[in-house]
Amino acid sequence: MPLTPAEQARATSTVLVVEDDALTRFAMAGYLADRGWRVLQAACGEDARTMLSAGDAIDLVFSDVEMPHLNGFELVRAM
Repeated sequence: MPLTPAEQARATSTVLVVEDDALTRFAMAGYLADRGWRVLQAACGEDARTMLSAGDAIDLVFSDVEMPHLNGFELVRAM
């Protein structure tokens, strides 16, 4: 059965989940992966900034606001 346009978009898109709480991060990543997204994870804003600057094609970022090292607002500014 062919994929719908929405399923095709998810299958070729990468989401970065940035969350310092491991349980929340894994749950969110699992939920997105189960729906066809390619998911990367970062435990803090600093890790996310490093991943974003590495050149990986990341299409969407879900970020916590309160995190150690670099909070969500600082991450958005850095992006």
